[in-house]
Amino acid sequence: MKRLKIRAHHLFCMLLFSGKGYDEKFSQNMNGIVCELRNNPEQSLILLKEPDDICSCCPNLLQGECILGNEDVINKDETVLSGLKLEAGKEYTYKEILDVILNSEISEIFKNCCGDCRWHRIGLCSCGQLVENCRTYSKG
Repeated sequence: MKRLKIRAHHLFCMLLFSGKGYDEKFSQNMNGIVCELRNNPEQSLILLKEPDDICSCCPNLLQGECILGNEDVINKDETVLSGLKLEAGKEYTYKEILDVILNSEISEIFKNCCGDCRWHRIGLCSCGQLVENCRTYSKG
C-alpha cells in the first residue's frame, strides 16, 4: 500500500470535500484520495508543507508553487500542524489523524486556517461539519 503525501491543511479540505473543485481532473483526483482514506483509515500518509498528491492535479500549481498565494497555503499548513501538534515529514495513519482532530480544540484552528478560504466564505464548509465528518469517518 503506497503512502499518500498530504499537505497539512488538506486534512481539513479532505474531511469537507463534497465533489466540487477547480475542474474535473482535480475533483476526480481529490475524490479518489478521499475515498481511499475513508475506506481504509489505517492508510499511511506523510504530512507536508509543500505540494502533495492533491495538488498534483490542481490547475493553480505552477512550477511547484500555488499561484493563488504560496505563502498563504504554507501558513495554513503551519497553522494545522502547530494547532494539532503534528509534524511535517512524519508518517501517520489516517485514523491517528482523525483521533487527533477529535481530541483537539478545533474551532480556533479551523478559524485560523480556513476563515479566509473561499470555499468557507461561500458556505461549502464549516467547523461543525468538519467535526461531524471526522466522527463519522473515524468509526470506519
